[in-house]
Amino acid sequence: MVRLFNFLHSELNKLLKPDKQRANELRREFKKGFDGIAKRIWPNLTHVHGVVSGKVMFYNRTQLFYVEKEMLIMIMINKEWW
Repeated sequence: MVRLFNFLHSELNKLLKPDKQRANELRREFKKGFDGIAKRIWPNLTHVHGVVSGKVMFYNRTQLFYVEKEMLIMIMINKEWW
């Protein structure tokens, strides 16, 4: 869950509008399963950036499940570099 200041939350909610057609599209895609879901729900998606290091490296396989392998760009950060 992302925590926002109340004023920011209010301003963002003013910009959001329900979209029943999009909600139905998403439900149909979710029923197909989540393998490759990112490209299916965002067809123009070309790449994904991620920053990982240490114990978080475990999640690389999980990320590959949601996006096509060719799209994923990983930036490795070694804490010793800081």
